[in-house]
Amino acid sequence: MRRQRGEGSFAIVYEATHPDFADPVAVKLWRAPLTPRQLARFRHECRLHETLVDSDRIVTLLRTHAIDGEAPWTVLALYDESLEERLGRPPALTPDQKFVLADDVLAALEDVHDAGYLHRDVKPENVLLRGDRAALSDLGMAMRLDDGTSDRAAGSAYYLAPELTGGATEPTVQSDIFSAAVTLRRLFGEDAQGALEQLLTRASSFMPTDRPRTVAEFRSKLAKASPPTARARNGRRRRLIVAIVASILVVAAVAGYVLRPDGPLRGEAEQTSLLFQDDFTGAQTWPTVVEPEGRSAYTSGEYDLRVTQDQTPLYLKAPSAARASRQSVEARGYLVDGQGGWGVWCRGAGPGEVYAFNLTHGGAAEIRTPTGTTGFRFVNGLDIYRPNRLRGDCTDLEVGGVDLLLSVNDVPVLHRTETTEPVLGPGPCGVQVWAFRGLEGELAHARITSFGVSRLD
Repeated sequence: MRRQRGEGSFAIVYEATHPDFADPVAVKLWRAPLTPRQLARFRHECRLHETLVDSDRIVTLLRTHAIDGEAPWTVLALYDESLEERLGRPPALTPDQKFVLADDVLAALEDVHDAGYLHRDVKPENVLLRGDRAALSDLGMAMRLDDGTSDRAAGSAYYLAPELTGGATEPTVQSDIFSAAVTLRRLFGEDAQGALEQLLTRASSFMPTDRPRTVAEFRSKLAKASPPTARARNGRRRRLIVAIVASILVVAAVAGYVLRPDGPLRGEAEQTSLLFQDDFTGAQTWPTVVEPEGRSAYTSGEYDLRVTQDQTPLYLKAPSAARASRQSVEARGYLVDGQGGWGVWCRGAGPGEVYAFNLTHGGAAEIRTPTGTTGFRFVNGLDIYRPNRLRGDCTDLEVGGVDLLLSVNDVPVLHRTETTEPVLGPGPCGVQVWAFRGLEGELAHARITSFGVSRLD
């Protein structure tokens, strides 16, 4: 043994030399003997490594030792560091380097799928680097594509596909694609723009049907995405914000918007007329909710909303009779603790029958309709645990349907046109909160500090 390279709850990894191998190797030593179930999973992982022995994008397993009653160990090819470690140190990877690593990750996942398995735990910690190339590791949670599993929600919460979090849905190719897409978002960071940003947004959609059907399709589209031009580091964040806003301006222009510094305009001279406003400092007029639906509390200057992971989203209606075919709903708030999200909604027609504009704990914005999520996008620099101003615009279209625009802190970030029935007409509006399912007992606690409704004249 040369030196310790890392450790976890169950094992320690050392850099070592071995008489059978010319290069240094990694030795993984478990701290204690495994239970029968753990031992069966360990042997399953070793067999899968044997199946994938010809893949140069899967970490190479060289030796194994697993006997009942003894702590097992493995000998693996040695890598420099994980992708998680690499992203945390200078110098920054170049865009070209990122594309090479991204293709390696997808090539590895494609090999796993082609062998008839799902990986189920794709994340930066499980991507190992050697030089400028990457390999996928940790096949311990892999399962056959045609098998069921009792631990459907297993995986790492931030990278776990949302359809798996409640434990009612079996893992699929699309759930692996979601994990890979979120991993690539971490890899590309601010370089994810244009065609690449659109691809990663689609691949990390909350709706499985929005994602690429196969990893091969995902990989092909990645190859077609033009590598972003390297930019000088000085002023990089400022130019990124300009680029994001500019791309939204193009989308908005196609949809008939004209966006100006003093606010969103339709046609040549759109104004807004305030219909309702509340800063929660007056008499209590919002509903108070108690278990089992969730909890809400009205205090001076604040409206607190709480739900746990086993509860449905909590929708609370504003004490306003305002109705308009062209309407803006806005709130200022933040997530106090827990994992989940909060948002505003309009055109309420019943429980869940709304157009919702949401911010999630992972730093994403989404537009949700009665037919499912119709838009999802990560917002660079968004911290949902700090106050943000969220605005949703709902506008009837002359040709039928409704136009939806979500803005965060006065910057438009997501636009969708919804024509799928049912198209909701003018109705109540309000706020909501939900908890991230799959984390037992997890609480989502949101705090709203102001709310307003305006008519888009």
